[in-house]
Amino acid sequence: MLRERNIELRMEPGRSLLDQTGMTMAKVIHRKKDQRGDWLIGLEMNRSQLMSSSADYLLDPILIPMQKSAGDSIPAAVFFTGGYCLEQDLILKRKITLQHLPYIGDIICFPNTAGYMMHFYETQSHLYDFTTNLVINQDSEEMLIERDEL
Repeated sequence: MLRERNIELRMEPGRSLLDQTGMTMAKVIHRKKDQRGDWLIGLEMNRSQLMSSSADYLLDPILIPMQKSAGDSIPAAVFFTGGYCLEQDLILKRKITLQHLPYIGDIICFPNTAGYMMHFYETQSHLYDFTTNLVINQDSEEMLIERDEL
């Protein structure tokens, strides 16, 4: 029927094909409290590097400590901020509770972000390096490193 009407059907499967794949990782670059006493954890990224068409990203991020610290078992509720220092640069609009307060240099991992990671929004306004993409082929155990030069 489509051919008869000379209609070309194009489909974009979208994010569903990328479900349960990918992760976005960012380094903690600062931590401070706001005037209400909430912890703001600054990441070496901007909100535009974790864009989504939904209101907010739903999976909780994972804290990957980069140093051993004794006695850090007190949970900490935090907001993640980006490098623009603007209210709209909250990485997530909700408070996240982590196993402990992150240290500068720790890594925050946002799982399942292959469908959300749209790094073509990146700019060099903060002189951060552009995102590096790592692709692992399970069949050949080959790892491909891609770096987009925008």
